Amino acid sequence: MRLEGFRLVGQRILDLSPRGALIHCGDTVFEGDEIVLSFRAPNRGPYIDATARVRRVFMKRGRPVAGTDFTDIGERERQELRVRLAGFPPPVPMMRRRMDYAETIRRIAGTDAF
Repeated sequence: MRLEGFRLVGQRILDLSPRGALIHCGDTVFEGDEIVLSFRAPNRGPYIDATARVRRVFMKRGRPVAGTDFTDIGERERQELRVRLAGFPPPVPMMRRRMDYAETIRRIAGTDAF
């Protein structure tokens, strides 16, 4: 929910960490917006309410996605997330590393003359 106007922003968390969440947005959000997240911790954990700030908005597979940082979450809830997320693998990076063509030529030539 958006803090201003209490409008629903999204209903699905794509990625979660003790520091923030990546959410699928059904409504338009902008960097800097404050939102309220209410979700259940993994593995049938307790329900958690947290305030978050939108840090980044981008498209993923043609859908708007927002990266958020928790700004107001209790230490008990943050610790609960740490414990419950401990067995999950980290997310796969969404962007491939850019090719450094100059470094490739240096390696092929075997010199730092370039």
